[in-house]
Amino acid sequence: MFAQQMYTSVYLQKVHRLDKVRILMEQYIIETKRMPSTDYNPIPCRVYDTLELSIMQKRALACKVRNTDGSYISTKLHITDIYSRDGAEFAKTTDGAEIRLDFIELEQDS
Repeated sequence: MFAQQMYTSVYLQKVHRLDKVRILMEQYIIETKRMPSTDYNPIPCRVYDTLELSIMQKRALACKVRNTDGSYISTKLHITDIYSRDGAEFAKTTDGAEIRLDFIELEQDS
C-alpha cells in the first residue's frame, strides 16, 4: 500500500511539473506573438562576442555607425551595455547613446 502511495505521489509531482512547463510554453507563445515586428537584422555571433569583450575589457572599438539616412560615420565606441528591447538589440555607450547593433559595423583592426 505504501509503495502505491509513493508511486502516486511521484506521478502527481511529474504531472504537476509538466503542467508548469506547458503553462510556461503557452505564456512564451503569447508573448512572442505580442512582440512587434521590426526590420532588425540579427548580427553575427562573432560581432556580438567582440562587442561583449570590449565591454569586459573597457576598451573602445573602431567602427562605422549607420545613420537613419543610410550614410556611415566612422567613430570609436565605448560600449557599456548590450540589451534587447522591442524585438531589437541595442548597445549603450558611455555618453548615453543607444545604438541598434545592426547599425554598427566593426573596422578590421578592432
